[in-house]
Amino acid sequence: MEPRAGDSVVVGMSGGVDSTYAAHSLVREGLTVAGLTLRFFSGMGQQQESLDELAVKRARHICERLDIEHIVIDAGELFRGRVVDYLVRSYGSGATPNPCVTCNRHIKFPLLAEAADRLGAGWIATGHYARVEIFGEKPVIAAASDRNKDQSYFLYRLTPEILERSIFPLGRVGKDEVRAALEDIDLPARERESQDICFMGEEGLEGFLEARLAPSPGDVLNTRGEKIGTHRGSCFYTVGQRKGLGVAAGTPLYVIRKDTDRNLVFLGEGEELLSRKAVCRDIVLTERLMEMPLRGKIRYRHGPARVENLIISKDEMTVIFTEPQRAVTPGQSLVLYRGDLVAGGGIITGDGKR
Repeated sequence: MEPRAGDSVVVGMSGGVDSTYAAHSLVREGLTVAGLTLRFFSGMGQQQESLDELAVKRARHICERLDIEHIVIDAGELFRGRVVDYLVRSYGSGATPNPCVTCNRHIKFPLLAEAADRLGAGWIATGHYARVEIFGEKPVIAAASDRNKDQSYFLYRLTPEILERSIFPLGRVGKDEVRAALEDIDLPARERESQDICFMGEEGLEGFLEARLAPSPGDVLNTRGEKIGTHRGSCFYTVGQRKGLGVAAGTPLYVIRKDTDRNLVFLGEGEELLSRKAVCRDIVLTERLMEMPLRGKIRYRHGPARVENLIISKDEMTVIFTEPQRAVTPGQSLVLYRGDLVAGGGIITGDGKR
């Protein structure tokens, strides 16, 4: 089912270029549009709350220019519980999480849907670069036409109930086209590229974690089990990390793995980061798409790699790649694609070596 002129839609509005284009394009298509801005950072301190204020101010201005209703919802408590606390717990347990996946699944899209229900709107929309396609009479996420901006990776956990009412106006356009369209109509949207973690302040991730996780010094070992240094807490390191290790060596060393139970960090050479396997939990699969050929992304900025085999049980999935992949990182999402369509994915727990 496609939206038609006169249908009502609630658009997530951040005041940025992409959400502005999404709202503008839907107005142009004749839909009745309302913009929703979520305050994510209330209760997180003045610096973060000022980002909320800026987003609300810019989004309100855009909505006024488009002559559409503007709604603001405080999602701070939910965001802290579902996203911020999740991130801190994950790092504390040795994982490297992707909070955007969690935010989309549990906050952005559910709150958009709730707002749409209150307004009697059948549709929701965002400025994500992704598409919804129908496969086997069911909606599935698909990669955007602009592969350089594609954000389908972050949306793989959205439910069919959300997808069947979702619109992604940027799914078939490129960034240059988006900018040009807004310049033509002189909409002063904010040009701000997405950050890895939107709620980080000036202290960055390291400072953010230091304020919430107690330092716990331990040993740094090479992969032969020999002590080569000390660390201030295994939670502050991630698989594949090279900088800031505090260990001098004749060749570049990387974090190969961590043992949080024993508070150990293992370093090795780059080739030791390679693995053909990724083991995942919390899996979500579209069974009708789980046929070869499949490709998998082990992180957002990772080219989809050919999958040779899958081993799936009730609670776990092991993905075996045709070629070794670099730095299979616990906590990151592994997303599977069949062509352009998202077939499913899960949270990586390890590389199957140990």
